[in-house]
Amino acid sequence: MKKGLRILTILSITIGVFAVIGWKLTDNKKKIDSSAAKAQVRNTTVMVSSTFPEITLMKKDFNANGSFRAFKEVAIISEAAGRVTQVNFENGKQVQEGNVLVTLDADLLLNQIAQVKFNQEKIKKDVQRLTNLLPVGGVSQQQLDDAVNGLENLKFQQVSLEKQLSFSKVKAPLTGIISNKMVEKGSFITPPMKLGDIVQTNKLFFQTYLTAEQISLIKVGFNADVVTDVMPDQNLKGFVTLIDVKSDPSRRYLVELLITNPGRLRPGMTGQVSFNDIASSEILAIPRICLVGSSRNASVYVIENGKAVLRNIQIGAGTGSLLAVLGGLQKSDEIVLTGQINLVDGAPIIVKNK
Repeated sequence: MKKGLRILTILSITIGVFAVIGWKLTDNKKKIDSSAAKAQVRNTTVMVSSTFPEITLMKKDFNANGSFRAFKEVAIISEAAGRVTQVNFENGKQVQEGNVLVTLDADLLLNQIAQVKFNQEKIKKDVQRLTNLLPVGGVSQQQLDDAVNGLENLKFQQVSLEKQLSFSKVKAPLTGIISNKMVEKGSFITPPMKLGDIVQTNKLFFQTYLTAEQISLIKVGFNADVVTDVMPDQNLKGFVTLIDVKSDPSRRYLVELLITNPGRLRPGMTGQVSFNDIASSEILAIPRICLVGSSRNASVYVIENGKAVLRNIQIGAGTGSLLAVLGGLQKSDEIVLTGQINLVDGAPIIVKNK
């Protein structure tokens, strides 16, 4: 009996010990789980700084890259076929409008013109003889008329042949510098074969491509400064002569400015145009570092109820460290300034500047 009581007591004590151990383990697990949950919350909460869009006075200045093209460029084309007997131009040389550049073999045309002139003299004598015979009935009026018509036809032939003869001398269509010479003495040419180019470079056009927003700020006649890569310390004055009405595939518009060539510039050289002090206006702006994504697909994180919410916005040209906001934000919207690298849409945040 005593032995049974002792065994029962030992079992009771053992069960109690295990119960205490189980309770302690359960309590410890709850504390560990609670700590882990708190750590998880701390790990998913991102520390950021914030700011608000501000109204600022923004000058709408901008720069754009481009290249130069010739003021005028005309191809040298022969209007006649023939063998070249003389070439009077070389690449890089100046020519004046009307100068004879190429002479073609014209012996056949000269012989034809001489024959036509000889025939004219013969028919003139026939016309005179028939005119004298007509009053006495020696010839008919029809015979005289045929002779007169024949003389007129020969005159037309002479004019046509002399026009063709003028084509045997290829003349410079304008004053300029020869480029891309493509003919030599002895060559046989036919229209519309190009013999070379004449380029005018005393003035040049600077070509650049601007966005729709940029061309809305300028117009034909506007002045601008052009700096070239070969003369970076010299500002050239230009004025807008063309704003194209149709954009290219990248939605940019061709703009041309006319400048006076100081002497060292050549078509194809590159540079940069600066449109300064065009206009200024009050506009909503944000710091550039707030921007997430590219300027074409711009967005920012807006702080709403302790979370960072990604919002698409529309931006325009900027100045310095600021970007103009064209849509998507209000002045009262609090946005993330720094810490975006660790954010995802809807992430909980702590604003450290508060």
